[in-house]
Amino acid sequence: MATAIDSLIEHLIAAPARLLPTTISFKQAAEISGLSESHLRFLASDRGERKLATSRVGRRRLVDRNSLENLIRS
Repeated sequence: MATAIDSLIEHLIAAPARLLPTTISFKQAAEISGLSESHLRFLASDRGERKLATSRVGRRRLVDRNSLENLIRS
């Protein structure tokens, strides 16, 4: 019984290391993609045809990580 609990605890502790954030800042997106922050903001705007999905959290606008990955792949 103790080994099962120990293995469960180890699994739960290791789990957060594998999780990726669903949103990232424009600064992080610029570092990942190699594009400038202003160009990423353009792609997220109406003029950029909203090719980059974003969401608002408080006053900050964050980039959807999956949207950025799709943009990089295309």
